[in-house]
Amino acid sequence: PDSGAFFVNYVITSAMIGSGLELIRFPELFWYLIQICFSRSKADTPAIRKAIRYEFRFGEQYARMMLIFAMVVMFSISCPLITPFGLVYFVLKHLVDKHNLALVYARSKINKNVHRSAINFVIFCVTLLQVFMVVFSYIRSIKPDQSISDLTMRTKVSLLLFILTLMVFAAQ
Repeated sequence: PDSGAFFVNYVITSAMIGSGLELIRFPELFWYLIQICFSRSKADTPAIRKAIRYEFRFGEQYARMMLIFAMVVMFSISCPLITPFGLVYFVLKHLVDKHNLALVYARSKINKNVHRSAINFVIFCVTLLQVFMVVFSYIRSIKPDQSISDLTMRTKVSLLLFILTLMVFAAQ
């Protein structure tokens, strides 16, 4: 239970399989094939291709990226193996989203406040997870007759990162 293997496996699966499935887009492909099969003539094909383009689902993508980002930040201290796989996830996610936004999805009509709210939620989420990490590290390192200067290095680093995260959150 202390290794964080489940979360590492989740990030690896999201990076490799999730990115591939986002490129293939099976539901849209399936719907496109149904539309083509039921078209009446070859003249319907350009209209079907134009009608099949959807807007990029920002809400769903933000939620998934916030989850992965928060998990990578949270477990980067207790399970450092998650960090390189988090980097792989974000690199693949960037490349897939760049391709999909440029070539696949239609232009979105989204309010710019959504982006600001998503950034604030990410910072709040990381702050909350840092609180849990500091408490977890402190409880694991506590001894009956110990002062604050006798804390383990993990707890000190967690506390320092928590203070840094609080400053970033306050600056937002």
